[in-house]
Amino acid sequence: MPPLSVIICAHNPRPNYLKRTLQALREQSLSVERWELVLVDNASDQPLAGRYDLAWHPHGRHVREENHGLTKARLRGIAESAGKFLVFVDDDNVLEAHYLLQVLEIASAHPDLGAWSGNVELRFEEPPPPWTEKFWPFLAQRTVEEDFLVCSKEFAPACPVGAGLCVRRKVGEHYAAQLQQSEWRRELDRKGSDLMSAGDLDLAFTACDLGLCRGVFKALRLQHLIPPERVTEAYLLRLTEGIQLSSYILEMSRDSKKIPPDTNCWWWLKFLCDCATKFGRKRRFYLANKRAQRRARALYDELKSRTSTCPP
Repeated sequence: MPPLSVIICAHNPRPNYLKRTLQALREQSLSVERWELVLVDNASDQPLAGRYDLAWHPHGRHVREENHGLTKARLRGIAESAGKFLVFVDDDNVLEAHYLLQVLEIASAHPDLGAWSGNVELRFEEPPPPWTEKFWPFLAQRTVEEDFLVCSKEFAPACPVGAGLCVRRKVGEHYAAQLQQSEWRRELDRKGSDLMSAGDLDLAFTACDLGLCRGVFKALRLQHLIPPERVTEAYLLRLTEGIQLSSYILEMSRDSKKIPPDTNCWWWLKFLCDCATKFGRKRRFYLANKRAQRRARALYDELKSRTSTCPP
């Protein structure tokens, strides 16, 4: 069996984007004999198997996952694949030609490395409004100028992102086993139009749970294709709220001391004062962050009332 498995998780993908993703994989410098390709169709309205030909790859196959959600699709990909190393590629990612070869070289050079990724360049269909630039990291933009490794469970530098995320198989299998015990962690990441996230961070932190490092490497490069609707204010507001809520849930599920602030009278007083000093778009994004905070606190209080314990 090839040492590396590429897992693409797709739900109703844009046909032209997924075709570019597959073409970039087809042009990889690493021989197809050294890696397998698993395209996980996550309950797409029109099945992908009859629309995207994988016959060019000797170890390529389609898998249908009916349970909706990116986390469910990732877990299915882990179960269906066999490689020692797993590379998660989104259906709008275009890998540079040496990406997979670099993955194996990095893994060989760093045996204590459990999860890693690299540069993510945003490729817009249309020029986005200038004001959106500060939100581009929310679209997974990453610039890696120097290799960096860390063995820490803290939210700190060297956090790999889901676009092109690489993990050792034992990390993926441990992650899958852990999620069986945590309802909250299973709910992280995209599900249809829901813009939850942080499943990639959870997977990367799982490497640290096993005493391995996580890292980012400048040799790894890919393009993330961005359609015009993902740089509108409406979308970025939803994305901001989803990312903030996901961050709270991830923190609570991993550290019982990380509790969202109580929305008591002092919270509301500060909220009203802050609102009075913010206007227009700045206020709208502030409100999105505060909605996420309130939702996270409500989830915490609900769980506490049901179980008298901290989040699972």
